[in-house]
Order: sequence, then C-alpha cells, then structure tokens
Amino acid sequence: MEAHLTNEELDELSALAESDQFHVVPDHIGNDTYSTTSTQDLMRRGDPDAPFTESSNAPTPFLVTIVAKVFQLLRPLFAIIFSPRVQRTVIRTAFLTIALSWIVSVACSAYIAFYMAHVPKTAHIEPVYLQYDKGMNPMALVDLTQKGTYTKPLRHEQQYRVDIHMHVPSSEINFDVGNFMVRVDLKAADDKTVAFSSRPSILRYQSALHRTLAVFARALPLLLGLAKETQTLVVPMMEHFVEDQSHSVTKAIVSVSDSRLQVYSMQLHMVADFHGLRYYMYNHRIITAMVFITLFICIELSFATVAWRLFGYTLWTRISQWADSVAKEGAGGYTEASSEKDPLIAGLESASEKSDQADDDDSH
Repeated sequence: MEAHLTNEELDELSALAESDQFHVVPDHIGNDTYSTTSTQDLMRRGDPDAPFTESSNAPTPFLVTIVAKVFQLLRPLFAIIFSPRVQRTVIRTAFLTIALSWIVSVACSAYIAFYMAHVPKTAHIEPVYLQYDKGMNPMALVDLTQKGTYTKPLRHEQQYRVDIHMHVPSSEINFDVGNFMVRVDLKAADDKTVAFSSRPSILRYQSALHRTLAVFARALPLLLGLAKETQTLVVPMMEHFVEDQSHSVTKAIVSVSDSRLQVYSMQLHMVADFHGLRYYMYNHRIITAMVFITLFICIELSFATVAWRLFGYTLWTRISQWADSVAKEGAGGYTEASSEKDPLIAGLESASEKSDQADDDDSH
C-alpha cells in the first residue's frame, strides 16, 4: 500500500530539510543484535580497531577483592598515624631532637673557639743563618713574625723555653775550640732589648783512640753515606721567659763567641711551657674536651630552662593546641570516610558489576 502526500505536506518536508534543526537518524530496527554481536566479536579477537567500551577496562572481581583487603589492613595503621596522641608525640620528639642537636653543636663550637683562643702555638722554630764577617763574631738576625704574618708571635701570659740547637761536625778544629759562648737577644719592633742570655757550650769529649775505633766500627756506613761524624748540641738559653705585653718580641739576634767554630746548621726553638689549665687542655685533650662540652651543655640547658619558664611554655601551649586541632580535623574526616564505603573500592565494584552485566547480555 503506497502513501500519497499532498502538495502542502511536500512543501513542509522541503522546508524542514533545509532548516538547521534537521537531522538524519539511521534506522537500527532489526540490526541492534547484529551490531552488538559484531562489536563484541571484534573485541574478543583483539582487533586494535575495535571500539572502546567501559567493560573493556573494567577490573576483575579478584583485583577488587585484593584492593579491598589491603585497605582494610591499612585502616588501623592510618588510624594510629593520624591520631592526636601520635601527632603530639611526633611533634615533641622532633622539637626535642632539633633542640638537643643545636645545644650540642653550640657546645662543641664554643669549646673549639675557647681552645684556639686560650692555647697558643706550642713551638716557634726558626732557622739561624750565621754571618761570618772578618773581625766580628758570627751573628744572625732571626725574624719571628714570619715576614710580617704575625705582629705578636708570642702570648704575653705564657711561659716559654728558649733553646739553641746546633748541628756541628766532629772535627779536630771544633775539638780544639773547646768552650764557646752562645748569646741570644730578644728584641721588640722598636729594637729595644726585651731579654738576653749568654750560655757556654762545648762538644762532647772523645779521645783520639775513641774516635779512631768509632771510625773503624762505622767504616762501611761512613763510606756509603749512611752515617756522619757529627754532633747535635742543645744549648738552653732561657727558662720561664714571659713576654711583656707592652713590648712584644718580634725578632732575635743570635751570636757565637768564636769564629773558628764550624757549624752545619743552627735553629732557634721557643717552646711554650704549659701549666695549669693549658697543660691539661694540650696534654689531655679528649678528657678536657668532654668535661668542657658537658659544662657548656649544662649552662645552655640552664638558660634554656629559664627561657622556657619565661615565655617558652606559652608558645609551646599554642603550638600544641594548633596541632591538636589539626589532628582532630584529620582524624574526624578519616573516621567519617572510613565509616562509609571507600570511594575507590565502590568505583571498582561498580565497574566490576557493569562488566559482569555486559558479559551476561552478550551471553543472552
């Protein structure tokens, strides 16, 4: 049976087709089953061009069960971590750790600064270069400032021991010289003599037979250059020398009374003679450091206690109240969320149900 349209109906259809609201809707009557079946067949075959559906990425029930079990196991741990008591304990522990670390660091730094300021340089060793001029005794000028590096090389409250070390050959000339005098003059920057001393010295006596036997006994080392016929003389010049603060020693003049004396090398030694606290700080460093660091820590803790009593307790109370409020808000939100079903688990279960429903529809 054919339907006949009037001219007016044809005009209305033409106007509707030309308008923007006209849409062509395909006819799926009788083809839905085929389309759904074809799509599912393409997906099962692993065709990369198959259309994406929600059930293609839906998790399996086994995965949903595993995730739910993990969340159930972690809930007590989360409840403990986000509890107000644990958060207060963590904050207090962190605060005490930082405070104690700061106190110990300050105590160690204070002792190091105190040691460097209180204990001076232990020894000043300078070479002595004698000048052999005609008609004059050998003499040398020793600069203690190391070319202007130190304006005050010595500590004015410290005792020093001044010695002259001489390395001389065991020659016949030196034995013939016998006794000779060594003089040391300590001078300030204005050439004023602060202290001076003159002491005798002599080579250790060796008879001719003794020297001959010694040469025969050490003949091979002497020939190989492993041994030398020398002596080292230590001449103590000053003991318990204390520098005057108004006249700091900057140089020394060393002279020898006999120009015939043969010398390999000579050195001026100014060694600090520690007494009292400096002696223990230098000779028993570890024990003294432990005692002083402990003392500094006790002093710092005393001041910290006073500061805590004055204004620290009020500040700590405010911080604790703020931490408690934050912890309660976090714990309340977590408790409210934990009483309901977890959104992630609910979403996984919903996706799994949709996947199962789609599989059931395919089977039908």
